[in-house]
Amino acid sequence: LRRPAALQVGCASAHLWGMSALHDNDPTADDGAPAPPRRSTRWPAVLAGGASALVCLALYWIFMSGPRLPEIDQASLDAARKLWRDAGPSDYDIEVQVEGSQPAVYRVSVRGGTAASATRNGAPLDNPRTFATWSVPGMFGTVQSDVDHRRQPIQLGPHEEHFVTPLGRFDPTYGYPAAYRRIEWGGDVEVTWRVVSFQPQTP
Repeated sequence: LRRPAALQVGCASAHLWGMSALHDNDPTADDGAPAPPRRSTRWPAVLAGGASALVCLALYWIFMSGPRLPEIDQASLDAARKLWRDAGPSDYDIEVQVEGSQPAVYRVSVRGGTAASATRNGAPLDNPRTFATWSVPGMFGTVQSDVDHRRQPIQLGPHEEHFVTPLGRFDPTYGYPAAYRRIEWGGDVEVTWRVVSFQPQTP
């Protein structure tokens, strides 16, 4: 499983920055004449380079741990959506297990293509607008947002942006997102979900 481009670029940039800092510590001027003595910056540069390497290793460990899922691009998402439109039932019950900073189990009942009711850890959700979040179209919407940020990073400030890597597997029969993993590089944010039950219902 290859590392995402954001991780490759980030680690390469950290390596080049460390090498540049070490080169700047060279006491020889460009014309070959000795430069005036100055305070050494070698050890700060070495420490900074080591810290950057540790960050890259930590990100790589996060990426490689957990379920091995392929990276989702726009083409694979579009194909799954088409399969759902062609074969997906309009009446179904779905149960989704979410892992991450706010783990929970959601169960949604969809009738006539509309989310009719939903529970979180067995407790009913009161706001009808939240019912659809864990319906199949709602999950597709979440994946689409992450695929968009895969191509265009999340801009958190003038000098801070986070890249998103969406990983997942779609159900081969209906096309719904059967397993999904979202990694946000730079933000240490990861969310994983999997569909533990999908039951088509007779209208």
